[in-house]
Amino acid sequence: MATPQYGAYNNDPEKNRLLGMAGNAGEGFAGAQTAQRGALGMYRDMAEGNGPSVAQEQLRSQGEANAAQQMQLMGSARGGNLQSAMRQGAVAGTAAQAATNQQMGQLRAQEQQAAMAGYAGLGSTMAGQSLQQQGLFEGQLGQAHTAQMDAEMRQRMLDEQRRQFNKQQALRWTQFGTGAAGQVIGGILGTGGAAGG
Repeated sequence: MATPQYGAYNNDPEKNRLLGMAGNAGEGFAGAQTAQRGALGMYRDMAEGNGPSVAQEQLRSQGEANAAQQMQLMGSARGGNLQSAMRQGAVAGTAAQAATNQQMGQLRAQEQQAAMAGYAGLGSTMAGQSLQQQGLFEGQLGQAHTAQMDAEMRQRMLDEQRRQFNKQQALRWTQFGTGAAGQVIGGILGTGGAAGG
């Protein structure tokens, strides 16, 4: 009889199902992590002042409006002191641009603070998801190992039952053979004794 080969659990359907689930979950998790890393990069860019900004767009737009208004004020001067009117227009334009710059600086700072908070929040979420995914994977791996040990234990029990059955069969055949031989010998001896008497 061949030596039993344990490790048949490699073909155990329950173990393979659990490992397949773990693999599928891992692939889905990796895809989600990739998307989240992209979002995290956008948050980082915003926090560093490199991302798209409402404040920058408003600053550009308001700067153009301020320049147009300054040119209008300077061009509307008629008669009197033309140089003084141009100077007043330049001062008014500079003051308007300074106020715009201050407002947009504050808005930009708020955008960056919001991006920093988003960056920190998403980073924490991703770290938590990673730990949770690791725990789920380890749990599924533990179930797969349990299924593996169960399958191996079942195989060993079957092998032991088969060995015991074969041993009992061999013993029965031995007893049958011994009994048959005894009857033949007894018959021979009994016949010989009867013939001699």
